[in-house]
Parts: sequence; structure tokens; C-alpha cells
Amino acid sequence: MILELLTLPLRTEEEVKGEIHFSLSTQFPKQQPAAALQSSLHFTSQGSPVMSTLLTNYPWSPRWEVSQMADRIFEFLTEECINFKKFCNDTVQQHP
Repeated sequence: MILELLTLPLRTEEEVKGEIHFSLSTQFPKQQPAAALQSSLHFTSQGSPVMSTLLTNYPWSPRWEVSQMADRIFEFLTEECINFKKFCNDTVQQHP
């Protein structure tokens, strides 16, 4: 069973640029959460917001303290947001 527990906005000082969706299983923290990035500026040809694939390839250990889990996810997502922005800008139409 997967639960979508948390959605966080990706912000700059001016505006929201997208969201991060976290999915946690009932086995959390034994099983690491998955995350997906969603743009609020880029859309598919069907008009849906562009989303990344589920992201699970970041460092994770169920033995870590919660603060270390959060730090590792944050570090990974900081880099992944840059990659996702490049992907969106290179391949998808931007909403005016």
C-alpha cells in the first residue's frame, strides 16, 4: 500500500515553480519513500503538468535518524530539481 503523504511547493522568491510529491509505504521507514517532481510551468501536449519518474535512487538507510534521512533527501532533490528544470526547458513547451 502506498500513501501520498506530502506535497511540497518548489519556490523561488517570486513564485511557485512546481511541487514535490512524496509517496510512503506502510513499511516506512524500513522502505524508503519515493518522490516525484511536477512542474507548474511546463505541460504535456495533453495539457497535463510535466512530472518526473518516481525517484528512489538516493542514499537511504532505515537505521538513520530522521534528521539524516531528511538531509539526504534534501541534498538529492536539490540536484534533481536542477536536472528536472533542464529537462523541462529542453523538451517541453512552457505555459505563457
